[in-house]
Amino acid sequence: MTDQAQRQPDGRFGLGNCASPYGRGARKRRAELQAKRDEAERVCEETALVEDLGYVPSYSERRIIEQLSVLIVRGRRLRAAGQGADAEMIARLIIRGLGKLGIRQGAAKPAMSVADRWAAEEEAKKAAL
Repeated sequence: MTDQAQRQPDGRFGLGNCASPYGRGARKRRAELQAKRDEAERVCEETALVEDLGYVPSYSERRIIEQLSVLIVRGRRLRAAGQGADAEMIARLIIRGLGKLGIRQGAAKPAMSVADRWAAEEEAKKAAL
């Protein structure tokens, strides 16, 4: 059926006809698919956080881990959508939540000077030969 055949005489689409080339319910299907992807990603993040914890978490720790995994996924989506300021706020919430779990950021390593880096590269080249 062509586009013209689906339209009423006043130019609107008739009942049961959809203007989307993907058909009726395409937006809902796309949202459901994205929700499934997000849930799979959240489960992976949750597993990684439990492994980082190093012991079997208590009930309240499991709830914190669940919320942190949701925030991690949401932050990635916001950053991908170009909403960096909101993603930064979520990053702060994640760091705060990790602190409540006792997972701390690693100590910062001092930056190597350029001369030290060149020397290390030369040593690596000599060792490779």
